[in-house]
Amino acid sequence: MPPDAGLRVRVVRRSPAPVPFDGVEVVPSDAMDRALVAETTRDAEVVYPCTNSPYFAKAWAETLPRIQANLVAGAGRAARASSFSTTCTPMGGPTGNR
Repeated sequence: MPPDAGLRVRVVRRSPAPVPFDGVEVVPSDAMDRALVAETTRDAEVVYPCTNSPYFAKAWAETLPRIQANLVAGAGRAARASSFSTTCTPMGGPTGNR
């Protein structure tokens, strides 16, 4: 839903840089920090997590469970939460899947 539809849209990410959409609030945060996730999702009605960590098994084992737990805890207070998948893994290798 675009911001001009009368809804408040918030992008939460590490970078405070603006996004290319008018009327979208950008809030710097870190999904690894449970308190920050709780604060940035406090008034949310819907949460769409789009997070990831470096594509290495060790990094995933150390970060993804914590990120998932923080997002579920924060979004659990939202009136409606999206389905959760904290990874956006491209399918295909360096050849572009050719």
